[in-house]
Amino acid sequence: MNSLSNQTGSPVSLLGAERSICRLRLDLIEMLRLSLHAVDYATKGYALGLVEFALQSSGGRKKLECLRHRIIAASDELCEGELDDSQLDFVESARTISAALSSTCQQANEISSHTVALLGVGIRPNSRELVELGERANRMLRLCIVAFLKQKVEYAEAVLRDIDEWRQGLEDKLSGQNSGASGTRDVSEWAISESLTRIMENLRLISVGSLLPYRS
Repeated sequence: MNSLSNQTGSPVSLLGAERSICRLRLDLIEMLRLSLHAVDYATKGYALGLVEFALQSSGGRKKLECLRHRIIAASDELCEGELDDSQLDFVESARTISAALSSTCQQANEISSHTVALLGVGIRPNSRELVELGERANRMLRLCIVAFLKQKVEYAEAVLRDIDEWRQGLEDKLSGQNSGASGTRDVSEWAISESLTRIMENLRLISVGSLLPYRS
């Protein structure tokens, strides 16, 4: 009797875990979509100097945080059961990616707030370096999404290589921006630079998280 119960219980448990992992994946895809929306509008709001674009950045913030809490709860529940190595890797990946996406949206909202502050006092954002970094972050987040959706290791690795290239000489560039900073423009654009830097760090975490379930 116990033997039969064990034989039938295990497949049911595995099936339940697979369903939960499928829901996790769908929630992560939605978080990725909302994060791209936030970064896209925040960076374009700065680049174009448009308040209406910047204000759109925070549109999905509440939903994204609800998804993150749901992912955390589902991950904790899954870890209490019996998972194989690949399932455990995915759960760990889900936690890493969801935390990085939450931070990414927060930083995108910070960029938008500082952009609105600049425009509110009649200052047109004009840092070509920040515009280019915003475009780069936007492009790389899209590549992260492709890597996750298509489960393509090479896309995630391409993001990591791009981040490594960007990080070369980063300290010199940032110290150069900060040198002699004063006034509304410099303070706000320094804060925007900091937020973009954190977004790039989050993209690294997302890429590593995307690679985790497929590590050899």
